[in-house]
Amino acid sequence: GLTSVFGDAKSAGMSASLQFFPQSNECSTNVYAAPQVSMRALPDATTFSNAISSNSPNGGTPTVPALTGAVQYAQSVAKGHPGDKVAIVLVTDGEPNDCNSDVQGVASVAASTASTIPTFVIGIGNTGNLDAIAQAGGTGKATIVSTNSPQQTEADFQTALNAIRGITLACEYQIPPPPQGEQFDESKVNVVYTPINGGAQTLSYNQSCTGGTGWHYDDPNNPTKIELCTSTCDAVQQASGKIDIVMGCATNGVIPH
Repeated sequence: GLTSVFGDAKSAGMSASLQFFPQSNECSTNVYAAPQVSMRALPDATTFSNAISSNSPNGGTPTVPALTGAVQYAQSVAKGHPGDKVAIVLVTDGEPNDCNSDVQGVASVAASTASTIPTFVIGIGNTGNLDAIAQAGGTGKATIVSTNSPQQTEADFQTALNAIRGITLACEYQIPPPPQGEQFDESKVNVVYTPINGGAQTLSYNQSCTGGTGWHYDDPNNPTKIELCTSTCDAVQQASGKIDIVMGCATNGVIPH
């Protein structure tokens, strides 16, 4: 299931990294903060498939240090890619244990970055109640995949990952700096949404978000962010795809002066 998503052409425009737990030094946060597969553009089935093939399930479930390391790595990625949406996906086949791990402890780690880096949770088989972790991580509810049938497990797991892939599309973006020697012109910015298996759509500027569609600046007098209106945000997250911020051409819509 993982390999399918990492290698899927629909994942184009996204990047991913991968780490496994437990490691031999299972209680070391630093071990988990250095992923086996560092952040890279998708699709890339080969790299991730090779990493998965070289690991076998074993040991306990030291989820607190594992998630703490993942948070540290995600924060470093977010710092290096301002404006990009960064999320963590915790996939586990057991309740948190080892290294003083329990559900509440893991939930506390997930809550520490929930406002900027959400944590999604997928449980495989009888993993107990993991909802508290997802709730603390800002994603509401864990997805539990049954293990009654190997074929169905793979299909359900891939469905869960595809759902996460769709809703992680960001609805706000830092305005990128203008090219050297040029100044930012708020009347020459466009937001272009390209859905999966669809053509590019130039969204309309709508500072008041009348009707809930289009996009607006966080502050029209001193803009630092571009934000999608509610209905447009919901639509692009459900359909997935990619968002491009394009500068240089007159904005699609009326920019007040």
